Amino acid sequence: MRCEPTDGGKPYPIQTLYIDYQRGKVVNLNIPWHAPPSIETTYRNYKTLTPPEKLISILIEEYIDTNHNGRMLPWLINYSIGDSGLPWYADFIARNNEILDMKDSWEVIKEKLSQLGCLDKLNLNSGCSQSEIEVLEQHLGVELPADLKEFLSVHNGQFFRGLGLFFESQFLSTSEIAQRWDSWRELDEEEMNKDCADYMRSNPEGFIKPLYINKFWIPLTFDWAGNHIGIDFDPGKKGIPGQIIAFGRDEDTKLLIAENFTDFISKFIQALDTASWKEERFRGEFKTLSSFQ
Repeated sequence: MRCEPTDGGKPYPIQTLYIDYQRGKVVNLNIPWHAPPSIETTYRNYKTLTPPEKLISILIEEYIDTNHNGRMLPWLINYSIGDSGLPWYADFIARNNEILDMKDSWEVIKEKLSQLGCLDKLNLNSGCSQSEIEVLEQHLGVELPADLKEFLSVHNGQFFRGLGLFFESQFLSTSEIAQRWDSWRELDEEEMNKDCADYMRSNPEGFIKPLYINKFWIPLTFDWAGNHIGIDFDPGKKGIPGQIIAFGRDEDTKLLIAENFTDFISKFIQALDTASWKEERFRGEFKTLSSFQ
């Protein structure tokens, strides 16, 4: 594995941390000149007792804590472990959500999509402006979480041409979020919730209100069949405002996906490790929300 900072695409090999992973073992560690002696000490102390994915996380954690004030830089995620399939970085991100901001997360996502060979197929839009965010918030009557706003500021959804970013569902732009939200407002919310009450469920129970329609469910994706992944600002008794859920026309059982948007993106990055790309489509388990269960 090679972790290397870049500046305009130009590497600085002198600041590179190398970890060789072979046959289930960390077999070699090359330390850059500015790394503290504790890195090598940690390696010697842990290498015979710790699973490789845990050891790598420990080494990386100590490396960034001592060299970058605890902040993981985008270049630290760019890696190669051959065919081992070891998702160490996803485990690390999942345990340390505060380290990656949304701009860094986009770099990870695009790197993974590029490796799969489908980045250009997804037609990501350029970022939205602050005024576009403000217009959307005023339209919805809610204040969107800072992590979502930062995510949209990098790429404001995608220009949909048949391939969705999130489990083959379109990642919506600010204007499309408003449009899809408006389409639900055209229905009689009270009457629809009454008619569908016997069929609505929450998974897990108690986290999401068992409704068919809720104006405080904000769609972030669309599958062109009336279903969404979105933010829930009106959760059940066990839920948290801002949690990420699956809801829509075919989702009688509303599914809790993540506690917040940052958690959702971390889980999405993990799910990308199961993705494959063949014949212009995503393949395998990654295509479905079962990746999160």
